[in-house]
Parts: sequence; structure tokens; C-alpha cells
Amino acid sequence: MVLRHGPDDRRGLRPHRVLLGGLRRPAQRLQDRDGRLAGLVDFGDVCAGDPASDLAGAWLAFDADQRSGFRAVADSTGRYDDDVWRRAAAWAALYVAALAASPGAGPDFGPVLRHAAAQLDPGS
Repeated sequence: MVLRHGPDDRRGLRPHRVLLGGLRRPAQRLQDRDGRLAGLVDFGDVCAGDPASDLAGAWLAFDADQRSGFRAVADSTGRYDDDVWRRAAAWAALYVAALAASPGAGPDFGPVLRHAAAQLDPGS
């Protein structure tokens, strides 16, 4: 599905633009004392664009069950539909490819890339 519906797929793209936070990096995660995600810190990549690109972080950070819960909360806002989520998966695949090809990505990205690639694999 990601290959058929890439980030340039405009189905479901609303005419308004939104502020995006950019790609999530491991160093931007704030955890509570029990190691649970408590927040994200990111101001350097703020721009206007496709909201699906921000939702791509769901494949980089969550497993299928966590992503389902995240999607339920996000969908409850009424802002996202199936087309947005298909584009989000395509954005995640693009981020994985870009980071994997970047020599400056560093060792912290290895586990994130392997996790995201597994989450995007339709056979898993």
C-alpha cells in the first residue's frame, strides 16, 4: 500500500496547511521515571505542510497496538481519514529510507529504523 500511495498522493488532503513538528528523533523523547513516553521536544523542524507527515512518527515510535490506540485518539478529532493515514505510512517509509541513506544519522537510529521497517512490512 505504501508503494501504491506515496507521500504525493493528494486524496484526503484538505486545502488548509497545518504546522508540522518534523521527524521525531530519539533524543527528543521525554520519559517519565518509569520509562514511559511523557512528551516530545521539537521546535527546529516546524513548518507548514501535509499533516500526514507528522503522523508518520506513529510507525517510528509505536508497535501495532500502540499505533492503533494513537490513531483512535487522533481520529477522534475528526481531522484525519484513511487517506491521511495511508500518506502517513508513506511518509514513514520515506523517512526510513532517508535516514538509512544518511551517513550522519548515527547509531541511535539503527533500532528506530529496524522497528519502523518492521512496522511498515505488510507481511508482518
